[in-house]
Amino acid sequence: MAADLALSMPGDNLLNAYAEIEGFIASRGINMTWTIDDFTTAQSSGAMNEFADTFTWYIFAEGTFLFLDGGTLDLGIIRDSSLTGTNDYKMFVETFEGVAKVGVESLKVVSTISVNGAAAALRDTTGGAAAAAIEY
Repeated sequence: MAADLALSMPGDNLLNAYAEIEGFIASRGINMTWTIDDFTTAQSSGAMNEFADTFTWYIFAEGTFLFLDGGTLDLGIIRDSSLTGTNDYKMFVETFEGVAKVGVESLKVVSTISVNGAAAALRDTTGGAAAAAIEY
């Protein structure tokens, strides 16, 4: 959405696209939590990867998922003569964590996007063959 707003027509007054998006969402009573977890391809040297045509997002009521803290197993700092000689040490810590779903329905949604900056009024949004073309 931010890239699409940044590409919008001059005069749309969308200099802060992220604040605009958060305003849209907050006005509907939704608390947004942003994550960057779903990268499909790594960037290599050369031309930048394009935006993905689809993305996945999740919607659920606050409090639907709980963090389960099962404690830790901590053996502390381990030193021996070879580590002391190099002023090093080793540590061993293991955490026991989990997730519990206690709420009602949660949804995984896959959306298809087209980043082009065109406003809906400038597009054929009826689903015709020319729906991807900007109409002037």
